[in-house]
Amino acid sequence: MWVMWATLWLLACSGEAPPAVLTEASREVTFGTMQELGTHTLQASWTRRVGPAEGGGQETAEAFLLRWQDPDHWELRRERQGRVQSHVIIWDAIAWVSGPKGLKRRGDGELYRVQLASGWDPWQLVLAGFNDQLGLVRVGEEMVDGRKAWRHDLVLKPPLPGRRAWTPTQVEGAVWLDEALAVRLGAEVHLVAVNEREAMDLRFRLSVSGVGADPGITPITETEAASPGLPEEPAPGRDPGRRPNR
Repeated sequence: MWVMWATLWLLACSGEAPPAVLTEASREVTFGTMQELGTHTLQASWTRRVGPAEGGGQETAEAFLLRWQDPDHWELRRERQGRVQSHVIIWDAIAWVSGPKGLKRRGDGELYRVQLASGWDPWQLVLAGFNDQLGLVRVGEEMVDGRKAWRHDLVLKPPLPGRRAWTPTQVEGAVWLDEALAVRLGAEVHLVAVNEREAMDLRFRLSVSGVGADPGITPITETEAASPGLPEEPAPGRDPGRRPNR
């Protein structure tokens, strides 16, 4: 990791980042890197259809929203098929989590921050299994939300040896990498993959906006915590499908 930051620092002093350096640095971005953007809103949505290669099958749709102010003030909301699956607000380092009767106070937010550190990046949540099969070809410089970024078109790399859960056969789309931090400021992906029995059609979009601006998190107090109809979010480390011992 220190090699990546040393390289980016040298690039900041010397000018434009060589394509290979920036793309490699983007693979090592962490939640700490993303925090260096300052306040921002990260949104992503994706659909995944899995079924027979000739068409049909089941399609799922998911959405991801992260509003980031600082480690003691942030909000994460995830949806599946249009329904809220989890909703966490950290305000003044206190965790408020969705429940059947609204947002419920869960105490110190540190456990949720630890959980967020490994689940903040929707690209990794959705496309991690394809990272070593996707290549990036630099197209040109663009401004994204006031920041200098480089657009890279997606291409397929030559097939890798060995058996894989899914083998991509087609990819279209682009990724916008922040020049200073190598984080993904935007992405549009259409990927088709197959295995021995089925085909997958995956469409993914990601955007970062409001860098340096108020992310719009609503302050939470005991009397204001009311968001009825949301499912209760399990505490970090608890398996939501596990039944208590009898």
